[in-house]
Amino acid sequence: AMAAGEPAGRLAWSRRDEIGRLAGAFNTMAASVASARRNLEQRVEERTEALSTALARLAASEAQFRNVASTAPVAI
Repeated sequence: AMAAGEPAGRLAWSRRDEIGRLAGAFNTMAASVASARRNLEQRVEERTEALSTALARLAASEAQFRNVASTAPVAI
């Protein structure tokens, strides 16, 4: 499930043997992967928003330049 990008469920690990320790390690790893994924998704969202803002500013600047260039009687 984790390899397919789905969140992994917690494993019950009440045993005190090697299998129980392995299940505990898996739960720790799954929690770390989920946390890292949330962090990365948040960073992607923030960067996407910043890029959208920059593109909007660039479009406004280009429109302003085109307006000035088209209304100037003599090319600068």
